[in-house]
Amino acid sequence: KLRAEVALAESQAAAAAEAGAEASSRLEVLRAEATLVADKLPQLEAAKKAAVASKNFKEAGALAKEFKLLEQRKVNAEAEAAALGPRLAELDEARQGADALKARAVSELVSAEAELDRGRLEALRGEAKLLAAKRAEAKQRARKRSQARAQVTGQVAGQAAGLDVSEAAKGVDEAAGMVASTELALVMRDMAELCLKRGIDDGWELPDLGELDDDDDEGGEDEGGQAGSALLAAVATPTKGGPG
Repeated sequence: KLRAEVALAESQAAAAAEAGAEASSRLEVLRAEATLVADKLPQLEAAKKAAVASKNFKEAGALAKEFKLLEQRKVNAEAEAAALGPRLAELDEARQGADALKARAVSELVSAEAELDRGRLEALRGEAKLLAAKRAEAKQRARKRSQARAQVTGQVAGQAAGLDVSEAAKGVDEAAGMVASTELALVMRDMAELCLKRGIDDGWELPDLGELDDDDDEGGEDEGGQAGSALLAAVATPTKGGPG
């Protein structure tokens, strides 16, 4: 709706500006014509008097007729120019009103879009918290399974099947953790983009993503965790300034 209002306001402002430009151009033409005719009339009057003095009445009659036609053109041009004065004032007022309406509509649209972005950022924060918790839980389950497996290693061979099941479950948990890390990295990327777009540098508490920097059991960090850490740093240090 706001975009439609902005488009309508822009159209009205453009139409008012175009009408004003056309009227202003017409006024200049009329003034130039009136001036040109006013300069020519004395010349015709002098020529007519010379023709009468030389008893060239035919020439004098033609000059008198031309004089009257030009004089009427001057009157018409001046009358139209006088009528355009108030019209130009009306068009200028309409243009100013349309510009004000356009500015108000654009301002409302910008504010609405900023509010939507803030709402989206808040939703992303919630989503990031859930994904961080999901990742942490998956990694914790995988660690517990590794610890349980280590406790029974070397015991009777009859427990080998149970160890295989535990190892498979651990793999599932690790995979779930990696998926959560990847999803979290994408969410954090979107958060970073919104923070940079809106210049948000305070008032937005980021989710606790300490798990992103935890090493796994082999002492390394998975790809999702690395991406999440980098994006977290980007969000934590956005461009300074107020919301756009």
